[in-house]
Amino acid sequence: MGAAIARRMADQYHIILHYHRSVDETEKLAVELRVQGAGVTLWQQDLCAPDLAQNFQELMRRTRPIDILVNNAAVFYPDRDRVGEVTPELYQEIMMVNCWAPFCLMQEFAKQADEQTSACTGPRIRHSRSRGADEGNIINILDQRVLNISHAFPVYTASKSALWALTKNMALALAPRIRVNAIAPGHVLPSVGESENTFRVRQMKTPLGIGPTPEAIAETISMILNSPSMTGACIPLDGGEHLVAKRK
Repeated sequence: MGAAIARRMADQYHIILHYHRSVDETEKLAVELRVQGAGVTLWQQDLCAPDLAQNFQELMRRTRPIDILVNNAAVFYPDRDRVGEVTPELYQEIMMVNCWAPFCLMQEFAKQADEQTSACTGPRIRHSRSRGADEGNIINILDQRVLNISHAFPVYTASKSALWALTKNMALALAPRIRVNAIAPGHVLPSVGESENTFRVRQMKTPLGIGPTPEAIAETISMILNSPSMTGACIPLDGGEHLVAKRK
């Protein structure tokens, strides 16, 4: 999804590609985007590391102003995230990556806007491509499960539900300068170890019989950026799955 989002935005924005261990894939994507004429910065960072806020501050000093923050990174362990099997270490990792890290980055993103407002002594000139009536946008990628809780994957679901709560909280706290919204995808890509056939069957069980593509996620982000009255919203892209009662 991150690659699709970067490709969709590359003709309008300088792209910052975050990665942890996927060095080869990220560098390959960076080359692809640069060939297309996009500006690209690579940022390697462990989202569980204690220096996350400090390193993001340094990144913003080098590349500011950052107009858009997309919190897309997440961890998901379907074979381990089960009631009765969750360890403290697993709980901490999932909550750190899926909830704490996005919140930490949102806080630092907001500080950047505060500093820009304090430093501005003349009239503000807004760039029509990257800014609307606001000074920045945050978009959190959730999961359709936050709209329809099921029995499965308790810690992953809790982490994404907490991020949905933070999305609404931050939308109020940062208005009117920064808009904060979310997208709740359904079955976009097969999980690790999931066969293509099983994945397609899951998609076909939705009311529409389909799931979203990574490109659809990227297109929805573009729509949010071009909707200046939208904040605190969650857009489900799941073929209607969030409307169907969950059963074991």
